[in-house]
Amino acid sequence: MVRQKNIKNLKTEKEGIRILLDDPDLNFYIPDSSEKKIILKLMGINQKRFMKTFDGLILKVDNFDDIKSINDFDMIEMKSTKRKQDNFPFGSFFGFTLNEESLLRVFDNYKLCIVHTVTGEYDFFNFEKYESLILRKRIQYQIDFKKKN
Repeated sequence: MVRQKNIKNLKTEKEGIRILLDDPDLNFYIPDSSEKKIILKLMGINQKRFMKTFDGLILKVDNFDDIKSINDFDMIEMKSTKRKQDNFPFGSFFGFTLNEESLLRVFDNYKLCIVHTVTGEYDFFNFEKYESLILRKRIQYQIDFKKKN
């Protein structure tokens, strides 16, 4: 049975994605899995390991089929919040995987985006901006045991 917290988080994430999609100036695009593979291949990134490290793209070209190089898009990992905040994005809390942080550190066209789903505000972060705002960071391991034969 899926935990209620997970369902609530997925709903908030979908609200955040909707805010980005609704901004006509942003040209935010959600790639399907075959398009994600194309992007990862263009970036020279392991497709299996990094398929879930980004939610969308900001296209710098008219549409996905016009992408010819890594300069034609920004990869976006979106995190959303409903938390009451006086100075968004200050005070935001979110989970970020090692793979996500690694891409943010290495690639100039990989961005973290925090979306406030109540106010509709959002902000983009490169690695330097992200790192400058961290108050606390902890590492949590997620473990899957193998299945019994």
